[in-house]
Amino acid sequence: RLKQEGFAVDAVFCKDIPGKEVRFYQAQADIVVDMLTFGWFGANVREGMMLGKPCICFLRPEWLESARKEIPAYIDELPVVSATPDNIYQVLRDLVEHPEKRRTIGQRSREFAVKWHSSAAGAKRLEEIYMKLLHPA
Repeated sequence: RLKQEGFAVDAVFCKDIPGKEVRFYQAQADIVVDMLTFGWFGANVREGMMLGKPCICFLRPEWLESARKEIPAYIDELPVVSATPDNIYQVLRDLVEHPEKRRTIGQRSREFAVKWHSSAAGAKRLEEIYMKLLHPA
């Protein structure tokens, strides 16, 4: 629909292809879209954020609230744009029409991914869990 309206966009669907090839497309993308019905994101969106891309997926409100109880700062900083099949056109059109918004979300995405999903961040959290197992309260 965006293409029919004259926007210079190409939709690339990655299905049943090796991860290395997916990363090739992620690196070239301006926007990463994944899982518009499940309610959360996985590796594709985390990798897109690490690349500094604005990422879109459906964020189920009840899961956001559940996660907020566990890690409020994570949810407060989460730059993923929520969309569903019913509103993806409007969400994409907004990002296509506003390149500065894409850049801002992309920068926030990279900062978020490094803070919460980098190997250093994962190692720190694993160490905290391990120490609690060794020294229960």
